[in-house]
Amino acid sequence: MIAAARRARGLTQQELGDAIGYSQPNVSKIERASLQIRPAELKKIIVTLEVTSEDAERMQALNEAAEARRVRAEFRLAATPGWFRDILTAEGEAKAIYSWTGERISGLLQCESYMLDQFLASGRSDVDDAVHERQIRTKLFEQHPDRDYHFIISESAVDRLRRARKIGGTAVALEQLRHMIELAERHPSVTIQIVPFDDGPLYAELDFHVLQFDDSDQDFAYNESINGLTTHDKKEVPYHLDAWQSMRNSALSPKESIALLRQAATGCARPPHPT
Repeated sequence: MIAAARRARGLTQQELGDAIGYSQPNVSKIERASLQIRPAELKKIIVTLEVTSEDAERMQALNEAAEARRVRAEFRLAATPGWFRDILTAEGEAKAIYSWTGERISGLLQCESYMLDQFLASGRSDVDDAVHERQIRTKLFEQHPDRDYHFIISESAVDRLRRARKIGGTAVALEQLRHMIELAERHPSVTIQIVPFDDGPLYAELDFHVLQFDDSDQDFAYNESINGLTTHDKKEVPYHLDAWQSMRNSALSPKESIALLRQAATGCARPPHPT
């Protein structure tokens, strides 16, 4: 709405920025709603762009709604463990994420019903906060289509879905399988590969994830545990990358992996055999 009003006034982003004391990049962020502004700053924009009273009221209402969402988000994140807040921030900045999970589905790939089952099974009570955390993570694929998100999953995790009969049962399993298929097909940045039972290693590392950045000094790996152990050790990051590559070498191709997920989904969609 601000962008349309600026163009109607014949101003560039730089010219609007000069008038209100903002840089051109920040004006661009304001127009994309990725930078929150205070009411006083919005008033400057309204005056500079000479918008109608109706448009001014709408701009103010939209800004107030955005501020309310921001406050709710901060409140929810305040209840999130400190180590996981760091992970959420890092995931948004990483140029690549390489993930390995053995018995479960990576958080970035979880649909809401599967995620809720995981939290309820673990006894977590702040489910609303947990949902919010996952929603932040799932936006990565939409916001950063040029990045690399590569997930290696053991067939054991898929088999657990195929055999699901508890805590939500088959419906949850089917939704999760379809969700992963959709993510891989909709987002070119998302690659999913399955390590099959037949060709997998005898021993598999605990779940871990490697995040890489433009500045390689920031690269780190972390293992999923109660405390979310994180390591920045330069020797440990290459070790995790090598372990991940080893899993990838044992995995089905992306195309074969999606076919396996489709097969599992078809099996879940069938009524269970009577006992």
